[in-house]
Amino acid sequence: MIKVTVGLIIAMEEEFSSLESYISGRREIFIKGQRFVVGKINKVKIAVALAGIGKVNAARTTTTLSQNFSPECIISTGVAGGLGKLPKLSIFIADGLVQHDIDLTSFGRAKGVLPGMDSPIIRTTIEIKNMLKKVSSSANIGIIATGDQFIASEEKAKEIAEEFGALACDMESAAVAQVAKLEGIPFGVIRVISDDAGQNAHEDFSVFLEKAASLNGKIVADFLAHYIESKKSN
Repeated sequence: MIKVTVGLIIAMEEEFSSLESYISGRREIFIKGQRFVVGKINKVKIAVALAGIGKVNAARTTTTLSQNFSPECIISTGVAGGLGKLPKLSIFIADGLVQHDIDLTSFGRAKGVLPGMDSPIIRTTIEIKNMLKKVSSSANIGIIATGDQFIASEEKAKEIAEEFGALACDMESAAVAQVAKLEGIPFGVIRVISDDAGQNAHEDFSVFLEKAASLNGKIVADFLAHYIESKKSN
Protein backbone atom coordinates (compact mmCIF):
# COMPACT_ATOMS: atom_id res chain seq x y z
CA MET A 1 0.00 0.00 0.00
CA ILE A 2 1.18 3.53 -0.82
CA LYS A 3 0.05 5.97 1.85
CA VAL A 4 -1.06 9.40 0.66
CA THR A 5 -2.46 12.39 2.52
CA VAL A 6 -5.22 13.45 0.13
CA GLY A 7 -7.05 11.52 -2.57
CA LEU A 8 -8.43 13.54 -5.48
CA ILE A 9 -11.15 12.04 -7.66
CA ILE A 10 -11.87 13.52 -11.07
CA ALA A 11 -13.92 12.21 -13.97
CA MET A 12 -12.36 13.49 -17.17
CA GLU A 13 -8.96 13.83 -18.79
CA GLU A 14 -9.49 17.59 -19.25
CA GLU A 15 -9.94 17.99 -15.50
CA PHE A 16 -6.86 15.89 -14.81
CA SER A 17 -4.75 17.90 -17.26
CA SER A 18 -5.47 21.06 -15.27
CA LEU A 19 -3.75 19.51 -12.24
CA GLU A 20 -0.71 18.06 -14.00
CA SER A 21 1.44 21.19 -13.88
CA TYR A 22 1.07 21.34 -10.09
CA ILE A 23 2.26 17.76 -9.44
CA SER A 24 5.90 17.14 -8.58
CA GLY A 25 7.62 13.75 -8.41
CA ARG A 26 4.73 12.18 -10.25
CA ARG A 27 4.41 8.56 -11.18
CA GLU A 28 1.58 6.59 -12.68
CA ILE A 29 0.14 3.47 -11.09
CA PHE A 30 -2.41 1.23 -12.74
CA ILE A 31 -4.67 -0.94 -10.56
CA LYS A 32 -6.88 -3.34 -12.50
CA GLY A 33 -6.53 -1.07 -15.51
CA GLN A 34 -7.42 2.08 -13.60
CA ARG A 35 -5.04 5.04 -13.67
CA PHE A 36 -3.76 6.79 -10.55
CA VAL A 37 -1.09 9.48 -10.44
CA VAL A 38 0.89 9.77 -7.21
CA GLY A 39 3.07 12.75 -6.35
CA LYS A 40 3.03 15.98 -4.37
CA ILE A 41 1.17 19.25 -4.77
CA ASN A 42 2.40 22.02 -2.46
CA LYS A 43 4.26 19.41 -0.37
CA VAL A 44 1.11 17.33 0.18
CA LYS A 45 1.34 13.72 -0.93
CA ILE A 46 -1.60 13.07 -3.21
CA ALA A 47 -3.12 10.40 -5.40
CA VAL A 48 -5.17 11.67 -8.32
CA ALA A 49 -7.66 9.14 -9.62
CA LEU A 50 -9.06 9.39 -13.12
CA ALA A 51 -12.45 7.83 -12.45
CA GLY A 52 -14.35 8.22 -15.69
CA ILE A 53 -17.87 9.58 -15.89
CA GLY A 54 -20.81 8.35 -13.79
CA LYS A 55 -21.68 6.96 -10.39
CA VAL A 56 -20.44 3.39 -10.89
CA ASN A 57 -17.02 4.61 -12.02
CA ALA A 58 -16.90 7.07 -9.13
CA ALA A 59 -17.86 4.44 -6.53
CA ARG A 60 -15.37 1.92 -7.89
CA THR A 61 -12.60 4.53 -7.91
CA THR A 62 -13.32 5.69 -4.37
CA THR A 63 -13.19 2.11 -3.12
CA THR A 64 -9.92 1.38 -4.94
CA LEU A 65 -8.40 4.65 -3.74
CA SER A 66 -9.36 4.07 -0.11
CA GLN A 67 -8.12 0.46 -0.07
CA ASN A 68 -4.82 1.03 -1.87
CA PHE A 69 -3.72 4.50 -0.81
CA SER A 70 -5.37 5.00 2.61
CA PRO A 71 -5.90 8.79 2.25
CA GLU A 72 -6.62 11.03 5.22
CA CYS A 73 -9.40 12.62 3.17
CA ILE A 74 -10.95 12.44 -0.29
CA ILE A 75 -11.95 15.36 -2.49
CA SER A 76 -14.34 15.05 -5.43
CA THR A 77 -13.47 17.82 -7.83
CA GLY A 78 -13.84 19.04 -11.41
CA VAL A 79 -16.64 20.88 -13.19
CA ALA A 80 -20.39 20.91 -12.53
CA GLY A 81 -23.69 22.23 -13.87
CA GLY A 82 -25.26 25.23 -12.18
CA LEU A 83 -28.98 24.25 -12.32
CA GLY A 84 -29.70 27.77 -13.55
CA LYS A 85 -28.74 29.23 -10.17
CA LEU A 86 -24.98 29.82 -10.40
CA PRO A 87 -22.97 31.82 -12.94
CA LYS A 88 -20.54 30.01 -15.19
CA LEU A 89 -16.97 29.84 -13.86
CA SER A 90 -18.15 30.40 -10.30
CA ILE A 91 -16.81 28.19 -7.51
CA PHE A 92 -19.06 25.75 -5.69
CA ILE A 93 -18.42 23.93 -2.41
CA ALA A 94 -20.84 21.22 -1.30
CA ASP A 95 -22.14 20.97 2.23
CA GLY A 96 -24.49 18.18 1.19
CA LEU A 97 -25.01 15.69 -1.61
CA VAL A 98 -27.96 13.77 -3.00
CA GLN A 99 -28.48 11.17 -5.72
CA HIS A 100 -31.33 12.73 -7.68
CA ASP A 101 -31.96 9.61 -9.79
CA ILE A 102 -32.72 7.29 -6.87
CA ASP A 103 -36.47 6.78 -6.72
CA LEU A 104 -38.07 4.35 -4.27
CA THR A 105 -41.23 6.41 -3.91
CA SER A 106 -43.30 3.30 -4.76
CA PHE A 107 -42.22 1.98 -1.36
CA GLY A 108 -43.13 5.16 0.48
CA ARG A 109 -39.65 6.63 0.53
CA ALA A 110 -38.77 10.16 -0.48
CA LYS A 111 -36.74 10.58 -3.65
CA GLY A 112 -33.04 10.08 -3.12
CA VAL A 113 -33.51 7.99 0.04
CA LEU A 114 -32.05 4.48 0.20
CA PRO A 115 -32.79 1.87 2.88
CA GLY A 116 -30.80 2.74 5.99
CA MET A 117 -30.93 6.48 5.26
CA ASP A 118 -33.07 8.95 7.20
CA SER A 119 -32.52 11.71 4.65
CA PRO A 120 -31.52 11.89 0.99
CA ILE A 121 -28.72 14.29 1.93
CA ILE A 122 -25.20 13.09 2.74
CA ARG A 123 -23.32 15.85 4.54
CA THR A 124 -19.70 16.60 3.74
CA THR A 125 -17.11 16.55 6.51
CA ILE A 126 -17.31 19.91 8.31
CA GLU A 127 -13.54 20.27 8.79
CA ILE A 128 -12.86 19.72 5.09
CA LYS A 129 -15.70 22.01 4.03
CA ASN A 130 -14.34 24.79 6.24
CA MET A 131 -10.83 24.39 4.79
CA LEU A 132 -12.26 24.65 1.28
CA LYS A 133 -14.20 27.79 2.27
CA LYS A 134 -10.99 29.48 3.44
CA VAL A 135 -9.46 28.93 0.01
CA SER A 136 -12.38 30.67 -1.73
CA SER A 137 -14.38 32.99 0.51
CA SER A 138 -16.63 33.94 -2.44
CA ALA A 139 -17.61 30.35 -3.24
CA ASN A 140 -21.26 29.33 -3.35
CA ILE A 141 -22.08 26.69 -0.75
CA GLY A 142 -24.98 24.25 -0.90
CA ILE A 143 -26.25 20.89 -2.08
CA ILE A 144 -25.00 19.17 -5.22
CA ALA A 145 -27.27 16.65 -6.92
CA THR A 146 -25.64 13.65 -8.60
CA GLY A 147 -27.11 11.33 -11.21
CA ASP A 148 -26.22 9.36 -14.31
CA GLN A 149 -27.50 12.11 -16.58
CA PHE A 150 -25.96 15.18 -18.17
CA ILE A 151 -28.67 17.71 -17.36
CA ALA A 152 -29.49 19.89 -20.37
CA SER A 153 -33.07 20.98 -19.72
CA GLU A 154 -34.38 24.00 -17.82
CA GLU A 155 -37.37 21.94 -16.74
CA LYS A 156 -35.25 19.09 -15.38
CA ALA A 157 -32.82 21.48 -13.74
CA LYS A 158 -35.68 23.29 -12.00
CA GLU A 159 -37.20 19.98 -10.89
CA ILE A 160 -33.93 18.84 -9.28
CA ALA A 161 -33.30 22.22 -7.68
CA GLU A 162 -36.78 22.38 -6.16
CA GLU A 163 -36.94 18.72 -5.12
CA PHE A 164 -33.65 18.71 -3.21
CA GLY A 165 -32.76 22.39 -2.71
CA ALA A 166 -29.72 21.80 -4.90
CA LEU A 167 -27.60 24.55 -6.44
CA ALA A 168 -25.45 22.38 -8.71
CA CYS A 169 -25.35 18.98 -10.36
CA ASP A 170 -22.76 16.47 -11.50
CA MET A 171 -22.43 12.76 -12.25
CA GLU A 172 -20.01 11.54 -9.55
CA SER A 173 -19.82 13.38 -6.23
CA ALA A 174 -22.66 11.76 -4.26
CA ALA A 175 -21.33 8.31 -5.16
CA VAL A 176 -17.88 9.35 -3.91
CA ALA A 177 -19.49 10.68 -0.73
CA GLN A 178 -21.49 7.51 -0.09
CA VAL A 179 -18.43 5.26 -0.37
CA ALA A 180 -16.20 7.62 1.62
CA LYS A 181 -18.77 7.71 4.41
CA LEU A 182 -19.04 3.91 4.43
CA GLU A 183 -15.23 3.67 4.53
CA GLY A 184 -15.04 6.22 7.37
CA ILE A 185 -12.92 8.68 5.37
CA PRO A 186 -13.47 12.46 5.63
CA PHE A 187 -14.51 13.98 2.31
CA GLY A 188 -15.33 17.21 0.56
CA VAL A 189 -16.44 18.54 -2.81
CA ILE A 190 -15.25 21.59 -4.71
CA ARG A 191 -16.18 22.25 -8.33
CA VAL A 192 -16.28 25.02 -10.89
CA ILE A 193 -19.49 25.70 -12.83
CA SER A 194 -19.14 25.01 -16.56
CA ASP A 195 -22.78 25.36 -17.65
CA ASP A 196 -26.27 26.15 -16.35
CA ALA A 197 -27.79 22.69 -17.02
CA GLY A 198 -30.25 24.32 -19.44
CA GLN A 199 -30.99 23.50 -23.06
CA ASN A 200 -27.66 25.00 -24.21
CA ALA A 201 -25.67 23.18 -21.53
CA HIS A 202 -23.81 20.96 -23.98
CA GLU A 203 -22.62 24.02 -25.91
CA ASP A 204 -21.68 25.94 -22.78
CA PHE A 205 -19.88 22.89 -21.43
CA SER A 206 -17.71 22.71 -24.55
CA VAL A 207 -16.98 26.44 -24.47
CA PHE A 208 -16.21 26.76 -20.75
CA LEU A 209 -14.71 23.34 -19.92
CA GLU A 210 -11.07 24.32 -20.40
CA LYS A 211 -11.38 27.56 -18.39
CA ALA A 212 -13.42 25.90 -15.65
CA ALA A 213 -10.98 22.99 -15.36
CA SER A 214 -8.01 25.36 -15.24
CA LEU A 215 -9.59 27.41 -12.45
CA ASN A 216 -10.46 24.20 -10.62
CA GLY A 217 -6.84 23.02 -10.77
CA LYS A 218 -5.62 26.24 -9.17
CA ILE A 219 -8.22 26.07 -6.42
CA VAL A 220 -7.30 22.47 -5.59
CA ALA A 221 -3.62 23.43 -5.40
CA ASP A 222 -4.50 26.34 -3.08
CA PHE A 223 -6.57 24.01 -0.90
CA LEU A 224 -3.66 21.59 -0.55
CA ALA A 225 -1.32 24.43 0.48
CA HIS A 226 -3.85 25.45 3.13
CA TYR A 227 -4.36 21.81 4.16
CA ILE A 228 -0.70 21.26 5.01
CA GLU A 229 -0.45 24.57 6.89
CA SER A 230 -3.59 23.74 8.85
CA LYS A 231 -2.17 20.36 9.84
CA LYS A 232 1.09 22.00 10.97
CA SER A 233 -0.78 24.47 13.19
CA ASN A 234 -2.66 21.59 14.84
